[in-house]
Amino acid sequence: LNPVLFTDPETRHYVTSGAFLGDGNDYSLSINVIIPLCLFLLLDSRKIIVKLLWAGAILVLVAGVVVTQSRGGTIGLVCVGAYYWTKSRRKAQTGFMIVLVVGLILALAPGNYFARMGMISDTTEGSASARLTAWAIARQMAYDSPLLGVGAGHFGVKIGNDYRPANFTGSGMTAHSIYFLALGELGFPGLILLLSFIISNLRANRQLARELAARNAKAHESELQLLTSTSASLIAFASAGAFLSALYYPHLYILGGILIASRHVIRVRLASEGNEAGKPPTEAREVSLHWSMRPPPPKSLTNASGSRSRIASRRAEIAR
Repeated sequence: LNPVLFTDPETRHYVTSGAFLGDGNDYSLSINVIIPLCLFLLLDSRKIIVKLLWAGAILVLVAGVVVTQSRGGTIGLVCVGAYYWTKSRRKAQTGFMIVLVVGLILALAPGNYFARMGMISDTTEGSASARLTAWAIARQMAYDSPLLGVGAGHFGVKIGNDYRPANFTGSGMTAHSIYFLALGELGFPGLILLLSFIISNLRANRQLARELAARNAKAHESELQLLTSTSASLIAFASAGAFLSALYYPHLYILGGILIASRHVIRVRLASEGNEAGKPPTEAREVSLHWSMRPPPPKSLTNASGSRSRIASRRAEIAR
């Protein structure tokens, strides 16, 4: 599909296999999730050749979003850029990348791309009108079954049978939003879980970033950049997903794993730094290692109320 996207950008192309990556909107959402991670690798690299490699990758990915002509993907890209620039400690580098990306879009984007972006606020346009209809139906599904919804994967089936809108000629449709899909199919608990996943991870990243900044922001620049990048990836999914039915795609699980693993790695580093800062002198550490490899002493020796003779005996054993 990719060569066709670039050689015939005026036409919106789709893969007919049914795979979610074959849809231009879903494809652009997936690219948006990847871009902040590439940006982290770019800013964290020390070698010029590696930086150029990741810069080129980012430009290709941005071009991939543009040629899909996805309005939801463009909104996700804008949200990622705005968030990343606001949070990044390297605003000059990040700002330069954003200017370069905007220039690339203005220079290379096909005419149909700007035409579609111009209709982004037109609620009477076919795609926007269908989304508003689907969202209204999702709310009605939640009102009718607030705790369980209509069931996972049953949104289109229920529209075709029980919630058919006026002048609807198809056999089914999707909710066109992760939030309304969760609301309609999984009820209010499903929507609450989805929002909790997004908000809790963003808050956890922010709290850890504050802890790093309080210690020494300059010494933990790489870790802070990683937290910003993973949060930006989650924001890409949350913003572009507001217009796409990506609830059951692998994105949530992959992002969840990356977010948790990143925070774990950072906390392990912080713990090791704490041990380095507070470790005892070399001699004491050697004794501690020696004792850790021997059987534990009798309980009588570990009793806080032990006699002086027992303490003296233990000191003599340590000395030996």
